Amino acid sequence: MEVAARLHPGTMSRGRWALRGGFVLAGLGGLLAAYHYGSDLANVSVPVAKARQANLVISVDARGVVEDTQPVLMIAPEGARPILAAIAAPDQSVHKGDVVAEFEDQGLERGTSPTLRAPVDGVVRVLPNPERTAGGSGAVFQPGDAVFPGMPMLQIDRKLGTSVLLELEDVDRAQVSVNQTATVRLDALADATFAGRVKSVSAFAGPDHRFAVRVSIEGADARLRPGMLASVAIAVRTIPHQLLIPARAVFSSDGEPVVFLQRGHEFEPHTIVPGLRNDVEMAVVQGLREGDLVAIENPSDKVHRR
Repeated sequence: MEVAARLHPGTMSRGRWALRGGFVLAGLGGLLAAYHYGSDLANVSVPVAKARQANLVISVDARGVVEDTQPVLMIAPEGARPILAAIAAPDQSVHKGDVVAEFEDQGLERGTSPTLRAPVDGVVRVLPNPERTAGGSGAVFQPGDAVFPGMPMLQIDRKLGTSVLLELEDVDRAQVSVNQTATVRLDALADATFAGRVKSVSAFAGPDHRFAVRVSIEGADARLRPGMLASVAIAVRTIPHQLLIPARAVFSSDGEPVVFLQRGHEFEPHTIVPGLRNDVEMAVVQGLREGDLVAIENPSDKVHRR
C-alpha cells in the first residue's frame, strides 16, 4: 500500500504529515497528494505496512551448494602409521558390509580390524592423499601408502534425495540441530522457495574451522540440479504471538526508535519500544497496536530525494 501526504515544517519529533485532497492512484491501490516542504510542492507517495500479530522466526542464514548425494566419510584406523594394502576403485558401487580398504597388520593398534567396510550402500569416492598432493598432483590414496590414524581416506556417496551442503561458523553451528526447518532459495530459480529440514550437523570442524551442515530439500522438483548455489535460512527459534512490523519501518530520532504512524490522513513520528528482530521483521513491545499503519520510508526523505 502507498499513501502520500502533505509535509508541514517542523522537527522530526514534532512534525506532522497531513493529506490534502488525495485521490486514488490507479494500479497502486493508494492515495496521492502534495507534500509541502518549505516553499517546495512535490507529489510523492509513501509505502506503508500494517502491524500484525504473528510468530517471530529467528534464523541462521548461510550460502550453500545443491547436492544429490549424502556422503559418509571413512577414516584410517588407529595405529603408528598403518600401511594401506588395498582400496576400492573410484566410482565403484558397494553394498553395506563390503570391504572398501585393507591394511597390513604391522603398525595397527592391537584389537583394530585390518579392514574397513562400507557402512551403507553407495558409490566410492577415494580422497586425495595430502602427502601426494603437496606437489599439486592431486593423487588419491593408493596401496602402499602409510596413513595417519583418523585421516579421511574415502567416502561413500548415498543418493538420498536433493540437499544443500552448508558450512557454518562455530557460533551459528551451536544454534543448529537436526530436524529444524529451513527455507531454501536458489540463485537460478529466483521465483521459487523450497521447504527444507536439517538432516545432519557435523561435530567436527573442517580445515577452515567451519562445520558442515546438510539441509534436505523436501519435495521433488525437476528444475533442481547439483551445483546450484542456494541461500538457506534455518529456523533456530520461534517466538509466538508477537506484534510485527518491517524492520525497515523503524527509524532513529535523537537516539530513540521511532516509526511514522499514519493517523487518518496524516503521518506523525511515534516512539516505540522494540523487541527482538530478524533480518526482515521487528517485534514491537510497546507503542503500536495490531492494524496500525506505519511508513516503511521516511516521508521527509522522499521530499529531499525529489
